Amino acid sequence: MRAADLVFGDGDRVIAMGRLVRDGDEWWLDSRRVLTLASRTAGGRSELSTKLVGGETHIKAFRKQDAAAAKAWLHVIGVWRRGAITVEAIGAGPGRPDLQAAPPPDVPHNPLVDSVASALDHQAREWGIEAWAADAVDEFGTPFAVAELFRVSRELATWADEQPDGLVRLDPSVRRLAE
Repeated sequence: MRAADLVFGDGDRVIAMGRLVRDGDEWWLDSRRVLTLASRTAGGRSELSTKLVGGETHIKAFRKQDAAAAKAWLHVIGVWRRGAITVEAIGAGPGRPDLQAAPPPDVPHNPLVDSVASALDHQAREWGIEAWAADAVDEFGTPFAVAELFRVSRELATWADEQPDGLVRLDPSVRRLAE
């Protein structure tokens, strides 16, 4: 998948992952993966929360059906509009995968991964990267870098698509839904 395929804007259908959080009369999807004491607001949600619009019926039905899953990571499908998601569907999804541990010792070192890791480290704040690792390994034992973030900007997508195939993988919490 090209990184450009992850970029979305107003009117695009998206799929988002996060925890369901109620703040006053509003429901939010909190996509923050790395939690610190300073990352939550008074309402219990982080700055990486997305307001859910029109999803009250979906949320109530889902919480009634599976109360335990409603406290875990959810998937929300809807339309992105001005920083909020108009909810079409909500359901339990797999939990957040952890960044893979260091590769086994027999995996060859790839200096290109170091270059990618350096760029991710240098641009992490600007690109909104929450966590990244340069020691992930695919199913064939090939090392690559992975970045976890809220959403992919056009600038980040352009940079990622210029890297050699398979060298960098982006894992956004909110992405455009493939039609």
